[in-house]
Amino acid sequence: MFALIILAVIFGLFFGVLKYLAPFTEWARRWLEAIRAWWANLFGQKTSTVRKSRADEARPLAPVRPPPFSAYSNPFADGTADGRDPSELIAYSFEAFDAWAWDRDAGREPTETALEFARRVGEAFPDRAESVARLANLYTRMAYSTLPIPGNALVVLEEVWEELVHGAGVGV
Repeated sequence: MFALIILAVIFGLFFGVLKYLAPFTEWARRWLEAIRAWWANLFGQKTSTVRKSRADEARPLAPVRPPPFSAYSNPFADGTADGRDPSELIAYSFEAFDAWAWDRDAGREPTETALEFARRVGEAFPDRAESVARLANLYTRMAYSTLPIPGNALVVLEEVWEELVHGAGVGV
């Protein structure tokens, strides 16, 4: 009985070390996969023996370009802002802002946070830095916070849309 406990502790330590090393070393990842496959097969679960190619395993993140800014309608100009939820307006406005930035070769990178993106675009377009920073703050609060959306959110969004539409021409 004592030997089984010792064996279980050794296996647990070995498995823990493999889990720690797997993100850093190929051999540990392969061992961990083999142990998991063995464990799954032990209880009747079939695992695929076909290995993924390296290209499938580690694809770099590529930026996803939204539709052009001209495809977005200003909800304050067309009257649809009144019937929409403020969270939806914030998300829509931020998506439109991303499209606006893409039209100027400054689209959001996949690893950028909303605040980093707004800061970078603000540096490239200083006349819009304040409004895009306010939009990014609203978006971050809406997406990641439990705090309520500020009461002035619609005013901020309307100002952001005015800034974006005012400079809608590419190359401005």
